Amino acid sequence: AKNKNIRNNYTNFNFNNLIPAGATIDQVLIFMEYKMGTTSSVGSTDIASFVSNAQVSSTTNTSEPTSDSVWGLNVTSARSWTRADLLDGTFKVQIGCIRGNSNTALNCTFDYVRVDVNYTLETTKPNFTLKSPVDRFNTTSSLIIFNQSVSDNVALSNVSLFGNWTGSHIRNQTNSTGLNNADYFFNITLNTNGNYLWAYEACDTSNN
Repeated sequence: AKNKNIRNNYTNFNFNNLIPAGATIDQVLIFMEYKMGTTSSVGSTDIASFVSNAQVSSTTNTSEPTSDSVWGLNVTSARSWTRADLLDGTFKVQIGCIRGNSNTALNCTFDYVRVDVNYTLETTKPNFTLKSPVDRFNTTSSLIIFNQSVSDNVALSNVSLFGNWTGSHIRNQTNSTGLNNADYFFNITLNTNGNYLWAYEACDTSNN
């Protein structure tokens, strides 16, 4: 029928895994490869983007390529994009094929839809607050309880205790619970008197 349109939705681009938490979105580009079955149908195609089912952008292309052609759009300026906007279940691309005011039938072939996102990694390092033991701590107990409060502006991945009580200053224990703004305890039993060096290391989900 004249002026009839067909549209397909694409929703899962795996940005949950591809874009690190805390990243700043710099650019969003949408591409599709397609072709038309004829140039006699006054046909057109369109690409629209949605966030939480609210339309963000929409552009129509009236060219009618009869061989595979890639059409790309820069939708960066359509909104202040965040990582959350692009996650599966939130971000959607809709492509359409529209037959114009013509009696000639139109067949559209879509080969793929691709979304390219350029981003800047978050670089803020986790923050430590020493609780125990204090510097130059002296005790007759063999049990030493290490405790630091660790926080991050996005999310923690793991916290490790380093120490030289084995002869080398190496990682001794790791806590991978990822609790943010929390106290991290490590219990170490030292059976030999001496002076020891220790340190905490924290990694966030942005690999800082």
